[in-house]
Amino acid sequence: MNAALNKSMLVSIFASVAFPVLAATTTVSSSVTWKAEAIKKTDVELNVFASNDSLQFKWDPTNKRFSTASSSLTVQAAGKVGTTSYQITSQLTRNKLTHVSGAAIGTVSISSAVGGIAMDVAPVSILEGDRTKGVTLAASGMNGMNLEFEGPNAATNGTYHEAERVKVDFNILSGTDSKNSPLSRGSAEAGLDKLADGTYEGVVEMNFVASWTKS
Repeated sequence: MNAALNKSMLVSIFASVAFPVLAATTTVSSSVTWKAEAIKKTDVELNVFASNDSLQFKWDPTNKRFSTASSSLTVQAAGKVGTTSYQITSQLTRNKLTHVSGAAIGTVSISSAVGGIAMDVAPVSILEGDRTKGVTLAASGMNGMNLEFEGPNAATNGTYHEAERVKVDFNILSGTDSKNSPLSRGSAEAGLDKLADGTYEGVVEMNFVASWTKS
């Protein structure tokens, strides 16, 4: 075999060898977080749990108002045999949101209703009853809570009644501007559209009190 043929064979051999292409890997990640809380109360006198712990209101520039928000409650209250009358009240103890740059920029106030009953900064009855008439007043969803009788649920200190999915509705109906002037939804001269743009933050808190009377 001559040198020319050998050179041709070498060229042919090297041309037919394929080298692997290294793979390119792209990796991305994302995460989700939950606020978690576990509450354990063995004895039940009055417990109130909310289905969610955050509310968000979005501005509607066309109708010049904020969207509504909602939650629901689970209410547990003891049944006490021998009770002649009973009552559960609720009140808004905190309901103001403040602009993140400070109250001098503006505030908004949250209005709410529990089971169709409007709340106030003063206590409002959401359940009432007595031995003679049974349940005489109840927020929607709480009609079956006759606290003068034993409840269907057992606890270490007795029995209790439970109402689930008691709806709570929230609205923003009023606020203040940077001059601390009052603003109200629907007002042509001093509507909520006069609020400064930005984020308003705060806490909405309700307090519940149950009482049983024996006579």
